[in-house]
Amino acid sequence: MLRHFFVLVVLFFAPALVAGAERDASLLTLREALVLGVERNLDLRITAQDIAISAAEVEAEEAFFDMALVFGANTRGERIPSISTLEGEEYSRQRTYAGNVGLTKRFRTGLEGSLSLESLRQTSNNRFVTLNPNYRSFLVLDITQPLLRDFGSDVTTTDLRVAEQRRRQASLGFLDDARILANRIEQAYVEIVRSYGVLEMRINSRELARELLDGNRKKFDAGIIPISEVQEAQTAVAARDEEVYFARQQAEVAVNNLQDLLEIDGENLLDDQFRTEGFTIDEALVPQREEALLLSLDNRPDLETQRVELEVRDIRVAFARNQKLPRLDLDGTLGSNGLSGEPQRLSLIHI
Repeated sequence: MLRHFFVLVVLFFAPALVAGAERDASLLTLREALVLGVERNLDLRITAQDIAISAAEVEAEEAFFDMALVFGANTRGERIPSISTLEGEEYSRQRTYAGNVGLTKRFRTGLEGSLSLESLRQTSNNRFVTLNPNYRSFLVLDITQPLLRDFGSDVTTTDLRVAEQRRRQASLGFLDDARILANRIEQAYVEIVRSYGVLEMRINSRELARELLDGNRKKFDAGIIPISEVQEAQTAVAARDEEVYFARQQAEVAVNNLQDLLEIDGENLLDDQFRTEGFTIDEALVPQREEALLLSLDNRPDLETQRVELEVRDIRVAFARNQKLPRLDLDGTLGSNGLSGEPQRLSLIHI
């Protein structure tokens, strides 16, 4: 994985290095072609957005365990016809103002806790209420701890761990797409090198055929050879011209393929003066068959993506097994309340 991220760093920072260095404008190196292709490819840019989206999903799942502040307020009024003459009023009226504030949090063990404070203010026209208005307050600590189902961090963090694995998959998907694109660019670049080499050989072969034709003409004028050898030399020159034309056409096709991969449209980047760098192969750096197989199994992003998918399924299976357990929770509540107000004198009605 460190190697993959190193590749990403190189791909993203290499454009600045290329722009800042002095280089031959007609020479496009393989490294520059790879950087240009990765930088311009639209599909790769879209894939890169999946990484940002998956990272946001991880943050959303982590926020599930953050502490939350809750608050509210309400008011309520009642007017009830009096059924007793002792009240001295036609209607019994009561007005209540309430407000609450609290903190809630869910822990990775499955514990859910809340601490809340609620305050009430009540007024009434009832003559027998000794405190008017009266004030009530409640401080309550409430906790719930699952003991079987939904117990343990492995269960409560299921969605978070899945989101983290999806983020890994998004990064691996980007790396795999970049790898495939780089492989296609490299193949197109090598094809240009090969086709230009073939074109150069065809041109040299045509020049040799023309020299042979000139020599045969001079020999024919001197009466040394028959006209048939001159005609054969002319036929050879025509054949070489056809081979040069075909080789040039193949080189143009190779250049056009590379331009498509580099998203070059309407630019004259690969013109007649375009040149590629040469290649030398160090046999010591070429891995053997078994070594190459092991390296591919350890470093291919697409295989790593499948391994991550297996981990995701294991997480889902463990969660499903936990959900088959019965529900058994430990609940606890601890509270305190208070009462205060302005006392009023009781007055009786004489009948």
